[in-house]
Amino acid sequence: MSNYCLEKKVLKLRKSKKLRIFIFDYDVIYDANEGENPPVNEETYNVGDEITVLGIGDMTKDGFEFVEWNTEVDGEGTSYDPDDTFTMPAADVTLSAQWDAIDYTVSLTTDPEEGGTVTGNGTYNFGVSVTIEAIANPGWEFVNWTDDDDVDAVVNTDTEYNFDMPAKDVNYTANFELVGPFVINVTTIQDGGAASYTLIDRDKDDFTKIYSNYSA
Repeated sequence: MSNYCLEKKVLKLRKSKKLRIFIFDYDVIYDANEGENPPVNEETYNVGDEITVLGIGDMTKDGFEFVEWNTEVDGEGTSYDPDDTFTMPAADVTLSAQWDAIDYTVSLTTDPEEGGTVTGNGTYNFGVSVTIEAIANPGWEFVNWTDDDDVDAVVNTDTEYNFDMPAKDVNYTANFELVGPFVINVTTIQDGGAASYTLIDRDKDDFTKIYSNYSA
């Protein structure tokens, strides 16, 4: 066969050969990672497309604040902020929300101030166990804990109270009342001064003085 005929045959084969191109669509999925209402991406992408990372929209997680997106649930993958971009690989991509626990405050007061002391003030993460305690001063007894943010609603009547930290600040008051009966010695300061009280518990054999200078 001449070279001319061979070249024509090869050319004919090339022209008749069909080229098939397969294009696959891939998804970008947003995972709230124990949160709620992650953004939903309804678009699909081809390999090599430039992807713009979505914001959080209405996504929330009680007691936590959003930090970033990550290709791994545990945050050990590639991190992205909203509006960052990346090139679509030949596979679906899942971006998982990363969260930081919010610090909330426990603020405790006493009523009256001279009735006793409290422990447990501080900052705590949502969901951790918190223990607060009221210690009555001599001559006083603990009554209850009330919630300053809920019209002084009674929270608990135990001196030591344990609760799980909610996703908000806590403001509790330890309430105390005097115990008796008492003998009250009154000393009046002249020239318009305030009266000074000395309370003595008559149930004690030695009539121990339990509080002085109780304000009038």
